Amino acid sequence: MKKASLYFICLISIIAVAVSCGGGGGGGGGAVAFKQNSGFHNGGDAGGWGTGNATGNGFGGNGGGLGSSGDSNIVITGSTPLEVGTYTYNGASYDSVEALYAALAASTLEDVFYVDFQVEGESSPRTARVTANGKSNDGNDILIEHQYKALFPDGNGGSEEVLFYKRDGIELPGGSGTVTIDDFEFEKGWQIDGSFAPAGSIIGVASGGDVDLQNRAVLKTAVYGYKADTGASGGYILGFNSSELTAGDTVTVTTDRKITKLKLPSTSIGFLDLSGATDFKTVNLEPDNAGSLQEIKLPSNAETIAMSAFSGCTNLNSVTLPSTLTSIQTEAFLGCSNLQSITIPAGVTSLADDTFKNCSSLSSVTFAPGSQLTTINKRVFEGCSSLSTITLPSTLTSISDDAFKNCSGLTSINIPSNVTSIGSGAFNGAGDILGMMITFEGNKKFQSVALPDRLYKVTLENGVPTNSSNASIFQNDTNLIELTFQGGQLGVNNTFAGCIALATVTFNSYPSDVSSRSNVLPNETSEIIFMPGMVPITNVSSVGNLFASGRNFSSTGSPLTVTFENGSSSIRINSNAFNFDGAENIIYQFSTDPPDTNMIYDDGTCFKSVPVPAHTGAYIWTSESVGSNGSIGRWL
Repeated sequence: MKKASLYFICLISIIAVAVSCGGGGGGGGGAVAFKQNSGFHNGGDAGGWGTGNATGNGFGGNGGGLGSSGDSNIVITGSTPLEVGTYTYNGASYDSVEALYAALAASTLEDVFYVDFQVEGESSPRTARVTANGKSNDGNDILIEHQYKALFPDGNGGSEEVLFYKRDGIELPGGSGTVTIDDFEFEKGWQIDGSFAPAGSIIGVASGGDVDLQNRAVLKTAVYGYKADTGASGGYILGFNSSELTAGDTVTVTTDRKITKLKLPSTSIGFLDLSGATDFKTVNLEPDNAGSLQEIKLPSNAETIAMSAFSGCTNLNSVTLPSTLTSIQTEAFLGCSNLQSITIPAGVTSLADDTFKNCSSLSSVTFAPGSQLTTINKRVFEGCSSLSTITLPSTLTSISDDAFKNCSGLTSINIPSNVTSIGSGAFNGAGDILGMMITFEGNKKFQSVALPDRLYKVTLENGVPTNSSNASIFQNDTNLIELTFQGGQLGVNNTFAGCIALATVTFNSYPSDVSSRSNVLPNETSEIIFMPGMVPITNVSSVGNLFASGRNFSSTGSPLTVTFENGSSSIRINSNAFNFDGAENIIYQFSTDPPDTNMIYDDGTCFKSVPVPAHTGAYIWTSESVGSNGSIGRWL
């Protein structure tokens, strides 16, 4: 028991009930506010007890809280003011809050007790809950909470009353219970302002006063329900109530039950949010009605997508995978022909066979930052004809058979430096008529390698990849049409020997070991381009060693054109770089005139001198005079 006493203060504190000087101030909603010079009390507005009386005294309101037990995520807003006439306490009536408070403050109070109050127009009283909250050692804090009324439709054209205290929230009527449909049990409940809460659960209240829900609440069965999964001890299959769904609806699932599988409805679901299904670790779907799902967000702590889980979900266009995911099993998204993009979480280390096979609309595949992915298994992206480019994580070590088979829209792909195996047919049917670009990030030896069966291009970032016999992987490949050299060494003799379709070679960096190699490029190469670009070409030397000796550079079938992109930065030409038999027949082109702009020549032997230009309109090197940059030799 606590002895309550009255304290007059000039600062309104947001605690229980306090007296203030100069008029009442704003406690939170849920308290009853008294009118100036009036015995009645108008409650429920955000100001709490607010205006004060003729003597200038007033009360700050009791703030209350949302009052929800946490059973539901629905919070009710809106209220109907109360008109309070009298309070009854210890057999006496009080027609004002001040009088009631004075009586309470002068009494010895229980921790929690109830006071009747009468609302204008009602025959039965309601109760106010009084809590005597001790603070420090004074024990004089009093909290008064008024009882409110919520009106629900009763199903017969009338209304049903539920009394509640704001901090407790509203216990939804109807009693707990379920409805069984196709062996699934669906909870009975209320849809309020578009959200569902089971009967018997408690919803929060954001503002005080009576609440009229007759036109806001509908008694119905839940959209999703459960049945025991006989194949999984203690687990449930999550099913859906088609009669409560409209095509394209958004469905949000919140449950802590152990879910083992989804059974989709016949009615289309626009967006299924499973992020609140906290014990659905291995995501799996029954094959029935797979085409009804359009978009899904997986549970926020899911770890595995089961074998064939989404196979045949032909209308599925978007999937959000959680960062907790570590495994995507065989055929997980096989035939999801409308799936447009996917981000693979960092924790996934392997993509199993046929994971995204025949996902013909899949145009974007992203690997999350920090991706431990090491293996792309067989046929993972086979038939993904809309996939145009993909950047594989640096941790990848193997690409299995047919992995990108028939990816006809693929324009570019990188091969990380840790990859040592590219399986048979991995790129068969990949790329369009212009040829896709394959970037090799390193020159690590391949234990096995299979290159595309149609035209393709190559970028070498760190030299020439070799096989287990230390030979170039490109020898005698007749589908390679273009090479871009970014850095490193050409590595081995006969690097591109037999690559009869290799017409264009671009150097963004010039290899350092050209003079020690021979027959690097095939005689069919008809164009060499020197690009200073982001990786400056510091020198060009021994160009003759790129080709087999005796090549006729003016031959009708494959005349050689050398283009210098000398407009942005200098290109240095070493002694005798182009001074070899046949070099006088090469056609030289420059991006900036005169050709000695941003061109540095070691001496007059850089190019083979000829007395008469061999090509009309082409530049020919002569040693007859000194060039404008001070080097011996000049261009005619």
